[in-house]
Amino acid sequence: MDIVSKIKIAIKKNRENVLLDLYLKNYDASNFYFALVFNKKINKFKVLYVPIDAISSGENVSGYFCYQFIFMDEVNYLVNRLLKSETNISEVVDNRSKLLDSYYVEINTFVSDKKHKYMFSQYIDKEYIFLFDIISILFGYLPNIVSELCGKLLVDFNEKNDNYKYTYSLNLNLYDSDLSLLFNKIEYKYDYDDILFLEEFDNKYYGYINNNIIIVEYIRGRSILNICCDDLEFYSDEIYIILMAIKNKKWKNFYHLEIIKGNDYLNIGEYLCYGVSNNSFKIISRKTNKISFSLIDDEVIRINYDNELKIKIKKYLEKRYDKDRVIELLRFLKKE
Repeated sequence: MDIVSKIKIAIKKNRENVLLDLYLKNYDASNFYFALVFNKKINKFKVLYVPIDAISSGENVSGYFCYQFIFMDEVNYLVNRLLKSETNISEVVDNRSKLLDSYYVEINTFVSDKKHKYMFSQYIDKEYIFLFDIISILFGYLPNIVSELCGKLLVDFNEKNDNYKYTYSLNLNLYDSDLSLLFNKIEYKYDYDDILFLEEFDNKYYGYINNNIIIVEYIRGRSILNICCDDLEFYSDEIYIILMAIKNKKWKNFYHLEIIKGNDYLNIGEYLCYGVSNNSFKIISRKTNKISFSLIDDEVIRINYDNELKIKIKKYLEKRYDKDRVIELLRFLKKE
């Protein structure tokens, strides 16, 4: 019997009913169970927190139960919110990414003898706006150590969200495994020279090959490999050669483009750029895959361009400005 099933049995033995619960599996390489329960002994509602990873096999799971009382008016609000919002929603909602076992999010609600089950990958899809309130209130009664999880679960409700959702997950020791056996590769369609860019950035690996952006997260401690690439099958030649290049540290750095002023395109911050097309920078971002050269005019961006990229930018500027202004903008644009 898995630990979550044992937790639910222990809840019943404690004479408690679950109103709603949240289960996170392999989320940032951690596992948690949270619930809003009603204790029939004292007629009170409580929020339950269970750090699953702390429980050893064979142990009494209830010994790891942590509780916090919750105000009745907030319970009433949650119940009414669920009653109103779940009327036209199917009993099971499965919005998980294909072949992704990690970053598993499961929410169960039990209101008016009706059960609803919601399953997501990484974060809750923003179309289920009522779950924003549910999660926000629930985390208000949980330990501060898990507060960061709340923001990650609700990131899709943030208009500034620029996070990609992973599509594949695998338990794999990337550096000790024979990838040729895993991918069953006898002949190789690509080699390292076909990779245009590959770099570790913001605790992930970003690669660009054959017009495909491949994002890889590797959690060493648990040997979990997560990959984002919607247009490729997991065992594709592109993903194989990218993983081989990461394993053998065959880096080819991207251009680094920095947004230094707020604008309608992107948040302030640094982005990976993999070239230019039609007077636009091609960048890795969920919001947009390119931004116009016109942002140079407003001195909104900086980039560590090389001579090849400089020539293309210069041609654009020379059509718009005199020589002195072109030199001035190129000097400003250059990110050291």
